Amino acid sequence: MDFLNHQIDAKLMNEVGRTFYEQFKDKGITKILTIEASGIAPAIMAALHF
Repeated sequence: MDFLNHQIDAKLMNEVGRTFYEQFKDKGITKILTIEASGIAPAIMAALHF
């Protein structure tokens, strides 16, 4: 059985999240959706900034 084993650079993901926040902070974002894949980490970090 194979499992996904992604190593995540937490500092980079935090900066990605901050960038998403800066781009969309004036849009009234209340929800962040992602596909169950490698998008979960940046989505979580973006949500932290919102």
